[in-house]
Amino acid sequence: MTCNPLQAYFVQVLGADDVDELKDRIKDADAVEHLFVTADSNIWFYARAQVQNVRRWLDGLLDDDID
Repeated sequence: MTCNPLQAYFVQVLGADDVDELKDRIKDADAVEHLFVTADSNIWFYARAQVQNVRRWLDGLLDDDID
């Protein structure tokens, strides 16, 4: 059995089409501990996740909102 250690990630999301909808989706994720929206409508969030592939986890969380 392989156990992935809990990793911390500080993520910035730029240019979201719908900041409010994305903010609601991110804040509901189990791993997200803090979420910030800047005056420029950029989203920053801090998450502690136990995942092997952080990019896949982010793609699932953010859907089409990132490139």
